[in-house]
Amino acid sequence: MHGSGVSFHSRRSFLERAYSELAPDGRLVMSDLLFRTGHGLEPQRFPPENQVNSLSDYFDLFVEAGFPAHLVAVERTTDLQLVPFMAHMARQAGVFREEPCAGAGPESWRTSLIIKSLLNVADSVIVVARKGGVGEA
Repeated sequence: MHGSGVSFHSRRSFLERAYSELAPDGRLVMSDLLFRTGHGLEPQRFPPENQVNSLSDYFDLFVEAGFPAHLVAVERTTDLQLVPFMAHMARQAGVFREEPCAGAGPESWRTSLIIKSLLNVADSVIVVARKGGVGEA
């Protein structure tokens, strides 16, 4: 199965398919981004159905897809993963440099699709969800 939960037509359909294709005791391990709003995101790549308002709602998607709640772990990794990445991107765009990049105006960083999208990110998460074994409740 190829793709990511955020770019499928819906996260729910991605998770339901992942659950159905996992063998008993199989694991889904993934990293994901949760956006504050859909504003500025391409609807073809980030369908509105994928908007999740909280980590709790995100967790519930896994349970609704069939994963047993006690076998789902969602870890917020924003401060460890996303914040350093955003700082790196901002440095690359010249936002944090003492001297601006040659030819880069003060608004140039705002034109970057990557940075625009990342500024809209509420959280980054890592998830481990296990299907459970045969006969396991």
